[in-house]
Amino acid sequence: MTAVDADSGNVVWKYDTDTPVVAALTPTAGGVLLTGATHRNSNFLAFDAATGELLLKRNLGDPIGGGIMTYMIGGTQYVAVAAE
Repeated sequence: MTAVDADSGNVVWKYDTDTPVVAALTPTAGGVLLTGATHRNSNFLAFDAATGELLLKRNLGDPIGGGIMTYMIGGTQYVAVAAE
């Protein structure tokens, strides 16, 4: 996975995954980038969008092939992940 500065075209950071990332990339207002990997490892991934630091890597047990969304209810932030 590669983050590219849209203005300059320069690579900002890279993260090597052991399987393809096929889930949508979901950026948040708080600077977190959410995505997921395919059938072989089913990992949900959260990154610091500015630095590429891996903040969370969690195996969900099922392939992540759909979108990832985030929403807030009553001051609590939630993340919903579409897995098979």
